[in-house]
Amino acid sequence: MELHGRLLSGVVTTPARPHQALARWLVTTETSAAELPLAGSAAAERVFDKLSQRLALLITPVGSEALLRRAVHLSRSAFPFLAEVQGAPNSTHVLIDRLRETAATVEPSQADEGFVAVLGTLVALLESFIGRDLTSRVLRDVWPELPPMTSDSPADAQ
Repeated sequence: MELHGRLLSGVVTTPARPHQALARWLVTTETSAAELPLAGSAAAERVFDKLSQRLALLITPVGSEALLRRAVHLSRSAFPFLAEVQGAPNSTHVLIDRLRETAATVEPSQADEGFVAVLGTLVALLESFIGRDLTSRVLRDVWPELPPMTSDSPADAQ
């Protein structure tokens, strides 16, 4: 079933493997060795922030926030701690702050996996709405070294 059909039918609750691999690549790219042990969460926050800023130019700040909220909502079945994020007031920065606060209540590895799931779902949603080529261009605007996005593995070319 194609991604768009999976989204419409509500089947997309976790990112597809290629989207998850891309999300991991984005977090790894933003990770600084000086941030350990919470490097993954801090890097994921930077990815959310950079991507939200870029998306705000393309689909408005409200549209960017709506996509991020939807990605959080779809990811919470696999990561219940994300349910606490939904109550955040309307603002992408507040939503990202709420993600950070909520992640602090769980094990760092679980928070990292949750963030990767949200990022992967966000990329999947974006791809379903604007297509793979435009999604790739948006991501390359922020991360020019992004490996080619393919249907099999967008970030396996690390």
